Amino acid sequence: MQYQLNLSGLHHQQLREHLFPADGMEAVAVALCGRYRHGNLTKLLVSELVCIPIEQCERGADYVRWSTNFLLPLLEKAQRRGMAILKIHSHPGGYDQFSETDDQSDGDLFPSVFGWVDGDEPHASAVMLPDGRVFGRVFLPDNSCHPFDKVLVAGDQIQLWTDEPVADIAREAGQRTAQAFGEQSYELLRRLKIGVVGCSGTGSPVIEQLARLQVGHLVLVDPDFIEKKNLNRILHSTYQDSLAKRPKVDVLGDGVLAMQLGTHVTRIQANLYDDPDVLLELAGCDVLIGCMDSVDGRFLLNRLATFYLVPYIDLGVKLQADGKAGIEHISGAVHYLQPGKSSLMTRGMFDEKDVRSASEYRKNPETFAERVKHDYFRDVPVNRPAVVSVNMMTASAAICELLNRLHPFRKGHLSEYAHQVLEMTEGYWANTDEEHFSADQYLARKIGRGTLRPLLEMVELDSSVVC
Repeated sequence: MQYQLNLSGLHHQQLREHLFPADGMEAVAVALCGRYRHGNLTKLLVSELVCIPIEQCERGADYVRWSTNFLLPLLEKAQRRGMAILKIHSHPGGYDQFSETDDQSDGDLFPSVFGWVDGDEPHASAVMLPDGRVFGRVFLPDNSCHPFDKVLVAGDQIQLWTDEPVADIAREAGQRTAQAFGEQSYELLRRLKIGVVGCSGTGSPVIEQLARLQVGHLVLVDPDFIEKKNLNRILHSTYQDSLAKRPKVDVLGDGVLAMQLGTHVTRIQANLYDDPDVLLELAGCDVLIGCMDSVDGRFLLNRLATFYLVPYIDLGVKLQADGKAGIEHISGAVHYLQPGKSSLMTRGMFDEKDVRSASEYRKNPETFAERVKHDYFRDVPVNRPAVVSVNMMTASAAICELLNRLHPFRKGHLSEYAHQVLEMTEGYWANTDEEHFSADQYLARKIGRGTLRPLLEMVELDSSVVC
């Protein structure tokens, strides 16, 4: 079993400010965590954070003592909701291991936690260092412990700490990547698991670039087959593929494997709404990239990323016809979304009625047009024009933004690049700061909730899925 801890950027920043009050002494916080378990991966997801007031602690340079009365409200919630308890404290001196004092403290605490909270699922202890790095371990009911294999922060910057080994495959192919973005960033790319939803217009050049960057593992999701109309924009596709109606995920997956650059591929030929296992597989990724036209698909992926604390990059291309067999307007857009801040909905990309309309079209396309006439739903545009050069430009902007979030290279603060518009007709590139958008207050209450019943609190998804 592998273990991972995920935090939002908001909680990570709150911890840094509380755990290091500039007096050189330790401090402590506790968190309520959602759970994720799928295959051989278990994640704890920080959902609610309680900072223990430093004036109510006995503190030193290498210890902190605090009243566990602060835990009681969280223990009651953990018991009621099936969630986990995380204790996290600081090592202001930078000691990057658990100390004997930590071992004794955890050995006293976690048997009591298991006494409060039913079940045999793990709880955890973690340490934050002055540079913001976090490491930790999970505890099981028999008081055995296992280190976190990964700790990920889904914030303005995507931060990942892991000691997982990297296979030394085709390292020469990554020399230029390491030269441009640093050896550490190259190693980070080799350790990432990235889910790409949509393997057509923008999806195929996104996948191509991720594979050339030697991302460790790609999860490709798309329900469709190659058609002749796709051949102008899907990389690796051929006329024979369209005749054979080969799945897009197979065409792209085979193309990635043929590169022999060490990238593993998981192929899922399904719609996001078809099978809860598809969503759980994506929830196990470190980054999600959405390359979809559908409103309900983008809405669902944004929601998934919030519940499971995964950074999400959304791509969109707009080609507006002039009514005279030509194009009046061409633009591409890239959104970087992080848990607890704005969403595609609060950014004005769509509203609840758009989501309902898209959902109805997906379920009943044959009756949808008639219901639109009676104003039950809004019209849903389909079969939009798509051009490979436009798609590639937008896909490249998205991958550059991913690299910027892993290894900041642009001027200004990362938050300034929350939304980027490539106005190809007008000839300019515009950025919008995260502060310009309103936080999604509903989703902010759902960060780190993990696997619930029903999944993502959506009745239309399989309600039998449990953590």
